[in-house]
Parts: sequence; structure tokens; C-alpha cells
Amino acid sequence: MPIARVGVETAWGPTADNEVTVDVPAGVGAGDLMVAFVGLIGVVDVIAPAGWTPIDTPADAGSNLRIGAYVRTASGSEPANYTWEFGSSRKYFGCILAYSGVDSVSPIAAHAKAADTNTDTISPSGVLVPGGGWLLTAAAGRYMGTPAITWSTSDGNDTEHLNLGSDAEAAQNITAAVWDSGELAGGSTTRTLTASGTLGLLAAWAVALAPDEATTTWVPWTVGAAQIGVEADS
Repeated sequence: MPIARVGVETAWGPTADNEVTVDVPAGVGAGDLMVAFVGLIGVVDVIAPAGWTPIDTPADAGSNLRIGAYVRTASGSEPANYTWEFGSSRKYFGCILAYSGVDSVSPIAAHAKAADTNTDTISPSGVLVPGGGWLLTAAAGRYMGTPAITWSTSDGNDTEHLNLGSDAEAAQNITAAVWDSGELAGGSTTRTLTASGTLGLLAAWAVALAPDEATTTWVPWTVGAAQIGVEADS
């Protein structure tokens, strides 16, 4: 079964709060994989809801920007939403992406994270995507004042799910974007994520999903009087 996107939900916090609540995408069923990205201005503790596992330690840029990535396999009865709590009130973003057809044993094939300062591009590079896998990318940045800063990705075939920047004058602002790729042929994969202006702090993630292993059946065919079985994926 190939990977398919079930749905995506996002939350945007241009005004500081001490938590972010993200809806569960409609149509999520038992066994579907959910991946969440949660970012905020500030390197403070983030408490994930029960049942969500960090993919790795957060991607931190300096002492004032953090993005975490989390994963959960859906049960048969998911709540309406999930809430991540912050150690103090912060501007933030959140996103839950849900997929069917992902490997149930090792759903995350590979990942990379990156952080930088005083630039407009960032590249979580060299993620080894398996054949039939998908690549999820997320980026965030911190900047001061206006205008609002948004993002673009080096692969125009990726689907954008969030791309926003706050625009408080004379104050720190957050910008964030999330994409997924659709099915890829496989191999080492890099996305260059470019902001529309220079950011004081930047951080990004790239997460590769592994497709569920194909079910192998035997299809008979005949050469002369001998019947030979060959593999066929279904």
C-alpha cells in the first residue's frame, strides 16, 4: 500500500500564549501515522501530550528559537485535538500531518535538522528517503519588526500546508512553513528553504517516511511443462 496523506491541521500563534492546540486531521484511523511540528520563539521546555514521541531533540537556533518534531501512531479513537504546553508564554506554530500506508515498525526512515543565524536560507540536508517514501519539511525563523517574512522551498512540487509570518512592529516575530513531498523515487534528498528576508535565527527539520512493506504473493507462469513462481507486489 503506498503512502497517502490523510489530512493536515495547523495552528498559528502570532500572539504569545503558553500552549498550542492542534486539531487531529479529519479521517484519521487506527494505524495511521501522525507527525507533529511545534515551533516557538524561545528555548523553553515544551511538554508534549501523552502518546507523542519526540523524533529527536529539538532544533534550537541560539537561545531564542526552537522547533520540535513528534510522532504518534493513531488509535481507533483519537481526541478532537492535542495540546503542547510551553514553559512560558511564547509566539508559536503547530502542525499535525497524518498519513496512511506508512511502515508500522519503522515509520521514520531518516531525519535531519538544522539551525543558523543571520541568513535567509537553511537546508536540513542529505535525508535518505526510501523508494516510495515521502519527505516532510518544516522551517521557522525569528526576526524583528515588519514586513512579515514567508518562505519558499527548492522543490516546487512539494505541497505547502503552512506559510505565515507575524508582523508586530518593533517586536520579535515568528515565521513558519511546512511542506510534504508526495511519493519519491528514493535516495539522498535535500530541500533548501528560503525566507523572503534575512532572519536573525532559523531552524528546520526534514523527516522521511517509510512506506509499508509490500505484500508478496506468488504468481505462477509456465515455461514448457514446468510451472515457476515469481514474486509480485500488491
